[in-house]
Amino acid sequence: MIDRQARDRMAGAVRAFMDEKTGAFQFQETLVEIASSTEDYTVRDIDLMLWGYADEYEDHKIVASLKS
Repeated sequence: MIDRQARDRMAGAVRAFMDEKTGAFQFQETLVEIASSTEDYTVRDIDLMLWGYADEYEDHKIVASLKS
């Protein structure tokens, strides 16, 4: 089943983390909340794939810079 609202919310959470508007703790909490509120397997898979980008021990902003 496709849950458009959950997919949009997940995309918004990723964008907020990428734009450094949220930290790792809030990002992880938001992903879990969204994934647990839907039966959409794509949303749940995205939660599992992004799980490793949030640190359990230190709240941080994303580090995604290109170094040449």
